[in-house]
Order: sequence, then structure tokens, then C-alpha cells
Amino acid sequence: MATGYLPFYQDDTTKEKEAIKNTINGQPEYPKCLGAELCDLIQQLLRKNANERLGVYAKVRDHPFYSSTNWVEVEKRALVPPVKPLIRSVKGLSKNDNPFTEDNAGVIRILKNFDYVDPSWQ
Repeated sequence: MATGYLPFYQDDTTKEKEAIKNTINGQPEYPKCLGAELCDLIQQLLRKNANERLGVYAKVRDHPFYSSTNWVEVEKRALVPPVKPLIRSVKGLSKNDNPFTEDNAGVIRILKNFDYVDPSWQ
């Protein structure tokens, strides 16, 4: 999540059933470079029991990791993103290069101008 890697260990040779088993039974490893608040946030988001998971029993935005986040500015979309990916050319963004750039007209049509904010977040 915060590192760009999957939270549960898998390598290129991991079979699908083994990957599912690792996700269900395994515990994620956290790099030492992540702060205590971020590790705690991730641990609470990845709880196996959904009733104990952050976002079910408590609001995600109330977690200490987000204590300096101005949620009003987030909702207004007035904040500058902390990381802006460098894109040298549009040609490098073919469907085969990145699954996030795949064209899916149905999804695009559904999500166009999507700005729903859960009332409980207000």
C-alpha cells in the first residue's frame, strides 16, 4: 500500500491458491522505513475480521496518521498531491504497459463527474 508492493508476500512463482492462502493466513511485513502511525493504520485496514477493521468500527480519517490532514481542503480538491508521477509521453502509456490505463468505456461513463462523499464523513 504505502510501499508499492503487495502487503502479503508473493514472488513470481507463487501459484494463485498459495497467494490466496498467504493473504488469508499470513501476516504482512512492514519495512522499517514506515513510521509507527502508518504501520498501525495499515494493520487496522488489513484486519482479517471485518468487524475489527478500521472503516467499520471507526472512521479512517480519525486515525492519528491523518491528524494533519485538512479534510475540508481534500473534499474541495484544493490540495496539491504530494507526489505527481512523471509522464514523459502518452505513447508510453499503452494498455500493455499499465493496467490502470486500460480503456473501459463502461467504467469511464459510470465514473464521469463522480463526486459522492459519504454523509458520515461530513
